[in-house]
Amino acid sequence: MMMTIDQLWQELEAEGGSVWRLRLARKQGANPLVLALEPTNHSRVILVRVPAVTLPARREWPECRGLEWLTISLEGMPYWGVRLRDSTCSGVFSALAQDLDARLALANGTEQAAAELFGRLKLWQQFLKAWQDGMGPEARRGLWGELHFLHAHLLSVLDAPIAVKGWKAGAAAHQDFQFLEAATEIKTTSAKQPQSIRITSERQLDDTGVGALFLHVVIVDEREVPPTASAPGQSLTSLVAALRIVFAHDAATLSLFNDLLFHRGWVDEHAP
Repeated sequence: MMMTIDQLWQELEAEGGSVWRLRLARKQGANPLVLALEPTNHSRVILVRVPAVTLPARREWPECRGLEWLTISLEGMPYWGVRLRDSTCSGVFSALAQDLDARLALANGTEQAAAELFGRLKLWQQFLKAWQDGMGPEARRGLWGELHFLHAHLLSVLDAPIAVKGWKAGAAAHQDFQFLEAATEIKTTSAKQPQSIRITSERQLDDTGVGALFLHVVIVDEREVPPTASAPGQSLTSLVAALRIVFAHDAATLSLFNDLLFHRGWVDEHAP
């Protein structure tokens, strides 16, 4: 059975030692992601083997909370990567490594591999800044409402790629879902008998250039359930998992869905 990225790092930490210790995140394929353990303070490190000439100027490297960029030569080979500085972020660092490994597997050559690392770190920058706070109750509730609408309504009438592309996921858009002929704004509330719905901007109900504009209200009954207990209903974590299963047969759609989840503020480390 293939070891997870976190298990590989735990294995490196158990070995210890006074030299750099490396593991490949996957055994096959080009542009492998290298997991490493720094000998000085035993920090976890993500490395990609790339020539220095392919790197962007240092001033362009994004600042990521809890991470530090580094370039290093090991056994005569140049590497570029990031070091984990804040051990409380180890879970999300493993998620970052898994995301990067999937991207690097599709990269065509070292230049594209370097571009993938740089691009994904810029994307992850916004999540790492706010990771320690996680998603608040209102943000989680809103995300659940949007994903429920996607799962329960859109996928029954639209092809998966079209439905996912229509989800704006926190982008600078007036409505949560936008298509050529219609747009829908989702409002999710836990109020038992809501008498009104809060509209954060009048543009959310601006139908200019939209064939049809809909307001979809989702009323949820929120309850805390122990992880080992079974209960009716659907958690945000299980809803994300269910949608990933739906998109599993289409790599491009699944990748876009995961990217949109990131933009919406969700990483799997937020799962209870």
